[in-house]
Amino acid sequence: MTNHYDFKYWEVGNECYGSYETDNHASPHDPYTYATNFAAYAQQMRAADPTIKIGVVLDLDPTADSNGYTDHPATNIYTGAVLYGWTPVVLSTLRQLGLTPDFGILHRYAEYPPSIPENDQYLLQFGTNWAGYATGLRQQITQYFGSGGSNIELLETENNANATLPQGKQSVSLVNGLYYADSLGQLMKTELNALVWWQLRDGGPPETDGNVGTNFYGWRLYGTFGVMWWENLGIQLTNRFPQYFTAELTSHFIRAGDTVLNASSGNPLVSAYAALRTNGSLTLMAINKNSITNYPVNIVLTNYVPFGIATLYSYGMPQDNAAQTGLGSCDIAQTNFSGVSTNFNYTLAPYSVNVFAFVPAATNIVTPVFSGLTSPTIPYGASSVT
Repeated sequence: MTNHYDFKYWEVGNECYGSYETDNHASPHDPYTYATNFAAYAQQMRAADPTIKIGVVLDLDPTADSNGYTDHPATNIYTGAVLYGWTPVVLSTLRQLGLTPDFGILHRYAEYPPSIPENDQYLLQFGTNWAGYATGLRQQITQYFGSGGSNIELLETENNANATLPQGKQSVSLVNGLYYADSLGQLMKTELNALVWWQLRDGGPPETDGNVGTNFYGWRLYGTFGVMWWENLGIQLTNRFPQYFTAELTSHFIRAGDTVLNASSGNPLVSAYAALRTNGSLTLMAINKNSITNYPVNIVLTNYVPFGIATLYSYGMPQDNAAQTGLGSCDIAQTNFSGVSTNFNYTLAPYSVNVFAFVPAATNIVTPVFSGLTSPTIPYGASSVT
């Protein structure tokens, strides 16, 4: 506010339900205390800038994080059931106070040992249930805030494979890069309007005492939350981890203003996502989540006739291995792929993210043919130009 940086979204508190966060209130980590303070803070914040959006901390499990408080029960508007969990109490209290937050936030880490131990295949096959998360949050808003909460926006403001320390090799492996791309693809088909990765870089050297066993894919024998090495902001490409490159790759797939389309895959280890770009191009993101198998796929485009050549952006094992060996490029590969039609075949390499960028056949520029032209010679001093 003071420096006029024009931040639009303001989240009040960070995981205030957690005992690991500092809370000096008389009733620390109490959902009712948080909700009443949220209402007071929001009033002052809007007085300073009425154009900002103010968000409330929520949790996915309606029975979790009561932190032992039972003096402010939350009643389900539709069933009459009473709960004391963080999200029901916060939402119920705000409804009673007559204050509607602009958005609710979710923090989600797919693996949280020991309840959900680290496992590469679990992460890639079951860790991306974003449709379920969005539905669960919306259901709680409906049940404990009521119909007046229909315009509360939902944002995912923290995400990574694992939130615990020490981080293991999975956190900086190609598997986590695939998880990022797959998460974004799934999330963009829900009402969640943000996927914010935790984090850019850590404040110190990566952990070396996490899970670094051979049961995890990858060659880096350390772990970190960030997407790049902690020193020098990862200026060298080899100091950027796979999730950095898959995040970069998704910028070739979809950006602000583009339209999410329906895409499906008949293989549970192949994810498919599609978008119509504002420039009229069609993009397809296909992810092979198998570490050893080349998957031949038949790609069928409906209601879109592409030009015969597409731009293909890809990231996978060759780039990740190049970061280790120094042989080849560790950056995203970009090639032209010919033989494109409304029905064509392609083989997805193991553990790879692939983005096809198609242009419509009707708008492709054809080299013009000129005829009946003369070529005059124009004198210029002692020289001439034809």
